[in-house]
Amino acid sequence: MIYLMQLNYVMPVLDYICSRARKIDQSLSMHFVKKVLEMTKGPYSRKFIEGMGDMISEIVEVVKKTDTEPVVRGWIGKVKTWSFAHLSFSFRLFFINIYVALE
Repeated sequence: MIYLMQLNYVMPVLDYICSRARKIDQSLSMHFVKKVLEMTKGPYSRKFIEGMGDMISEIVEVVKKTDTEPVVRGWIGKVKTWSFAHLSFSFRLFFINIYVALE
């Protein structure tokens, strides 16, 4: 799946993974999130931000206990810098809640 994202099938893969996020093992989801966030650069589309935000919210407790936390925190920081103004108020609040949950 990550290789398909590298071939520019980002949104179809992200949509597929998000639709099955609750059925996928959390460690696999965490690995996917980490690899995707390490290989992407902003600015990010709103749909990408929302998809990754949904995935991160599903695994936030697992992320806190692993080496994925700095990657997720860094990505949220980039999103706040580059794209936060383009997000709805409710989605900004959603990201703030994820960030606080990582504390």
